[in-house]
Amino acid sequence: MEKIHHQNINLEKQLSQISSLEYAKKVAVNLDLNKKVEPIYLENLKYAFIFNK
Repeated sequence: MEKIHHQNINLEKQLSQISSLEYAKKVAVNLDLNKKVEPIYLENLKYAFIFNK
């Protein structure tokens, strides 16, 4: 029973780490993501969808 309890604690710690922002930050570095994102404005669209009935 004690062994299961320790395994449960370790799994909870791992889950906490994976769901944390620190983990997301580490993964983002490996994915080569950056903080700057260019906004997309709908006013300057070049293409339009034409629905054919």
